[in-house]
Amino acid sequence: MQLFLSEEVVAEVKDVITRPSYVRQFPALCDPAAAVVFIARLRQMANLISPVPIPFALKRDPKDSKYINLAIAADAEFLVTRDLDLLDLTKAETPQAEELRALSPRLKIVEPGPFVQTIFERTRKNA
Repeated sequence: MQLFLSEEVVAEVKDVITRPSYVRQFPALCDPAAAVVFIARLRQMANLISPVPIPFALKRDPKDSKYINLAIAADAEFLVTRDLDLLDLTKAETPQAEELRALSPRLKIVEPGPFVQTIFERTRKNA
């Protein structure tokens, strides 16, 4: 299993974990020094794709297109999210969902819980 990031995604993660509401909710992670370490470790662990081609534009929430385009560029099997605009792409039979399936047929957009369950089951089968 590999983690893929783009500079745009790293910038959003950094923005989110430094927002006052997140700092209050997750003080250990969002402490300024811890945030710097966290971002640095993410960069070390991830495969950075730059530039990310832009074959897909999410009409419902254009700012989330960066995640889909990164997943397409990485030929990712999973995009893990809680964002409903992204999750709906795999549930709905819409022109946008069909466009995404044509661009990246193996991509599954899943919530964290089902993702962890899938990885656990795969690990158990391969043990």
